[in-house]
Amino acid sequence: MTEIAQYRRSTRAARRRRRRRKTKFPARITAISLFSIGVITLAAAALPVHVERPETAIPAPVHSMAPTTTVQVLEPAEEVVAVSEETTPPLFSDADVAAIAKTVYGEALITHSDMEMAAVAWCILNRVDSTEDFFPDTIMEVVTQDSQFHGYSESNPVDPHIEWLVRDVLNRWTLEKAGAEDVVRVLPKDYLYFWGDGRHNHFTTEYHVGTTWDWSAENPYES
Repeated sequence: MTEIAQYRRSTRAARRRRRRRKTKFPARITAISLFSIGVITLAAAALPVHVERPETAIPAPVHSMAPTTTVQVLEPAEEVVAVSEETTPPLFSDADVAAIAKTVYGEALITHSDMEMAAVAWCILNRVDSTEDFFPDTIMEVVTQDSQFHGYSESNPVDPHIEWLVRDVLNRWTLEKAGAEDVVRVLPKDYLYFWGDGRHNHFTTEYHVGTTWDWSAENPYES
């Protein structure tokens, strides 16, 4: 065999050995890798397993609520006052009371008599009720009519006792107009005038003439 043939044969043999080594080396690596993985797996299986539980949100406490009951509060119904055809407005006001009281103060205080002072108040009311055209129809107009009650003055005081007396007369007058028959007048309806002598007043049915009142009626203020 020639040298060239030997060289070629040795070269081929070397190549085959290298191929076998290359083929065996990956197989060894694969076997070693598989063995290592198996060992690691067994070791992991032997270790205690700690599993972290996910945090669970604590639910807010639920308060048990009783069924809601809606209570409807009703406003009290407005009282309905039936107004009959017979209902009439008040016949006098506080201003009327004051006007008559000031007139009585200037015209009859000097008499020191409740009956005579009440008679002045009745005379004013007689004029209010009079059908004569000469007299006005309201208390204020009668009291303030020109040249009639000289004792009246806006500046006169409202004496408490005279005010009480005037209210008593007005209440009796109101009852009379409502139909009461005997309200104990101290001056009859037809006496529309009076004049004074400096001590007492004298009431007449006509101006300075006619019948003069004799004070024969019952006196409700004697007590």
